[in-house]
Amino acid sequence: MIILKIEIFRVCKVGFFLGEGCMLTKSVDDEVINGTDKNDLFDATELGSLQDDDIILDSSTDDSDVLNASVNTNATKARIQNVETLNIDGKYVATGFDFTNVSNAQVANFNTDIAGGTATIIGANSLNVAKIVAKDNIATLDITSLASGTRDTVTVDAGSANLNLTGQAAGADIYDATVAAEKTVTLATLASANDAVTLNVAGDLTLDAGVAADNAELDITINATTADSEITLSDATNINAEKMFLTGDKDVTLVVTDGVALSGTLVATVRQYDGTLITSTSTGTTTLEIETLAATAFTAGNDFSRAKVDTVELSTNIAGAAGITLNENTKLDLTSDLAAGNLTVALDHGDENKTAFTQGTLVLNISEAQTANSIIADATVGTIIVEATPDEAIDLDLDENGFDETTMSVNDVTFDATTDVMVVQGSEDIEFTTITVAAADQVIAATNLTGDLTIGAIAGAHDDITIVGGKGNDTITTALTQIYDVQAGDGDDTIDITAAKAGTEVTAGNGDDTVTSSVNAATIDLGAGDDTITVAGNDTVTLGAGADVIKLDDNLTGVVVKDFVMGTDIIELTAPTAALTVAFDVTDVDAPTAGAYIFADAATVGTVEANEYGITLKNGGSALTATDFSSSLRLKDVALLDTSTNKLGDLDDSVIILANESATVTTGAGEDTVNIQAGASSLATVKDFTVGSDKIVVAGAITDDLNVNLNNVTSTAGQYTIGDGTLGASFKLENGGSDIVTENKLTDIVQLGDSQTVTFDVTDNSDDSTDITVTGGSFDDFVLLTGNDAVDDRAIFNFSNNGGVDYVELATGTGEELVNFNNLTGIDSTAAKVGLAANAAKVADATDKGVYVFADSSDGTGSAKITTFVVDTKNGYTQDTINDEVAAFIDAGLGAQDGEKYVVVINDESSTTYVGTAYGTGTVVYESYAYLVTGDADGVQADNIELIGMINDGGVITTADIA
Repeated sequence: MIILKIEIFRVCKVGFFLGEGCMLTKSVDDEVINGTDKNDLFDATELGSLQDDDIILDSSTDDSDVLNASVNTNATKARIQNVETLNIDGKYVATGFDFTNVSNAQVANFNTDIAGGTATIIGANSLNVAKIVAKDNIATLDITSLASGTRDTVTVDAGSANLNLTGQAAGADIYDATVAAEKTVTLATLASANDAVTLNVAGDLTLDAGVAADNAELDITINATTADSEITLSDATNINAEKMFLTGDKDVTLVVTDGVALSGTLVATVRQYDGTLITSTSTGTTTLEIETLAATAFTAGNDFSRAKVDTVELSTNIAGAAGITLNENTKLDLTSDLAAGNLTVALDHGDENKTAFTQGTLVLNISEAQTANSIIADATVGTIIVEATPDEAIDLDLDENGFDETTMSVNDVTFDATTDVMVVQGSEDIEFTTITVAAADQVIAATNLTGDLTIGAIAGAHDDITIVGGKGNDTITTALTQIYDVQAGDGDDTIDITAAKAGTEVTAGNGDDTVTSSVNAATIDLGAGDDTITVAGNDTVTLGAGADVIKLDDNLTGVVVKDFVMGTDIIELTAPTAALTVAFDVTDVDAPTAGAYIFADAATVGTVEANEYGITLKNGGSALTATDFSSSLRLKDVALLDTSTNKLGDLDDSVIILANESATVTTGAGEDTVNIQAGASSLATVKDFTVGSDKIVVAGAITDDLNVNLNNVTSTAGQYTIGDGTLGASFKLENGGSDIVTENKLTDIVQLGDSQTVTFDVTDNSDDSTDITVTGGSFDDFVLLTGNDAVDDRAIFNFSNNGGVDYVELATGTGEELVNFNNLTGIDSTAAKVGLAANAAKVADATDKGVYVFADSSDGTGSAKITTFVVDTKNGYTQDTINDEVAAFIDAGLGAQDGEKYVVVINDESSTTYVGTAYGTGTVVYESYAYLVTGDADGVQADNIELIGMINDGGVITTADIA
């Protein structure tokens, strides 16, 4: 290269592709270098050789000149003209340039020798520099526009750096920036007309407004073509952009703290349409996520009608009772429980140039249970569409086992008086505690819902409300005294119209439905399926195809069944107000009048009264006349008249003989139960009793200090007594006219206790140093024990071979009551009686015949645990699943040899999800489960365990509770 130097002026004679370039020197601070029309290389790589007063001039705009410079400052402002590429490298961690005196640079690349550097660019303008690039070691790229603005677009490649853009008030600032994921872009002083920033994002990004800068005139474009992106507007108050455009083909979510800066205002309830206009041409999904919505009424603010995104999401809460206005084409997604207050939702088109908005459709997605708040429709909401879509598995699958044990719950949705319909759709189960209607003729429709719909109550005193169920197993309760039209649809539905007005109609549809009717006149069509209806009086019922059951209380009138089929459909007489007042023969009931039957008619013949059952039966328009109801009448817990003689039919009946009363019962072909309540003179004579099908239940308290052993009950003239003549229950059994001979063994005949709440009660009340014992039979016994002391006046329950699953409650829980497993073949607790703490080490070889008590079902040996002992099919816990878990739990803690036997008692420490609803409808929570284990060569498997009992003592069962 030939250099002509005249004082401080130099001219590059040869292009850099052919030889040397032009080198700047540190010793001269006002050098002037003239380039050629070739591709010149200007070398300022000597640190500090590029200085403020240097001038580099090139007359050509169509060559490819390059300046390489090394700097240790970020504000060098040399004059540079027509040098296309600038490579400015900072020696340490600072680099940058002041482009005020630069013209026609096409690309300026910035880097530092040390990672984490900052590049500071001043005077950015499209005429000065077209593109600014941050290289690998730049962590922060700080760009400030020229005083007059950028004129046209300045392109920025921020590399992996955070980007700060500062505009100028005097002119338009326009940037097109590409930013890496997980970075921050800070915008400041972008308040001039036509200010615009395009951000090409590659993933999540934080967008910050810097310090107190007002960007009110700014247009921001978020272009996502690389990855789904979440843009957090960390200082939305200062961003306050006029417009935001969402482009690309990936999902974009804008996240704001409270949304105030993006929302529009209202003046005297008139919308100003001054919120940020957010529009989208993106083919991805666009979302505005508001973390905590400000507690502002929709009539005063929170106007997001100009946010024309796919979804507005409320993701954390609301600051209090609030309102929100959405664009008519935007869905509202509740991904958090808005427990802080009610939410009122309005709609608008978001365009001040259109005529006033009237009504639209609110699309509401419930992604998180709404436990306490109401979602209230404004008058601008004509239709509500509700869908449940959980945003995480644990919303419905609490134990995350792949099965939903709960449903999406919504405390309340409230209609406006102008709302026509609420549509519920989707595939998830959804439960409304209440739905509040606001005018007559409003509609709730779940026609396309494939999940289960639950409506706990309809609030709002308005008539002619239509409720249409879905395709799942729906539960609908109307609650108020109004007129309803309930159309349940397919599925096994449960419908309760208990208080509904006359004129209410129910169409249950296909499926095995359960309906509870109103005391007022209702018209009910059960449809196809094996349905059950509890009538309440004045009902007109069409049963439809299938074997249907009508549950009939006493003292009801006006019930008409239009299509009753004898031998297929069943009338079930439920427990009367008191005992029947007449003997009852199912095979020979009183003849009806025009199909009107009165079962157990007594006092005023022809008039339905207490303890009598009235119903009119028809079929094909004709009144029934039959008097033999053997195949169609069932008694369920009906107390019989004292000293009466009664005859049952072919179904499974259950009758009660009250304490101190007697009755004769001839059982029928079904599996019948005669329940005798213990008293001083309780006696049942049961004819046609079939051992193995029928059973006697003895419930209540017997005389204190008596032993009971169903293996050895002595009869007197064919009469057996459980207890004694002072307090007990007696019965005589016949079949074919002869006494049933049992050889004093009643194990296949008698059940002790009826349920967890109606128990067989025995008490040791004497200080005579003698324990009392109870030994049941093959049925599931329900026994309450009360002892006198913990030494030798105890009450003890003996578990037996083939004894069913016995439920035993120990009244005091202080060692005065015990359970004994030693009557089981192969068990002797004297061999071993061992308590095992939570996460106890494995007993490698459990003792044959022993009894082991695990303290905690949720914390066994190692990782072993039992989720629940309660069948919950919906949540995937079938009995087989539970048995597998129990067997694995035992196997982890106890070794077993082939042929060994031992008993395991496991204290139930299931999660509150199960304990709170455990054990059916009983009020007693049995806190431990007893299993008989028979070992084999491959350890303990499900087929090696047998559940034999459930035990409760008000605390944890220990070895002290075991004899």
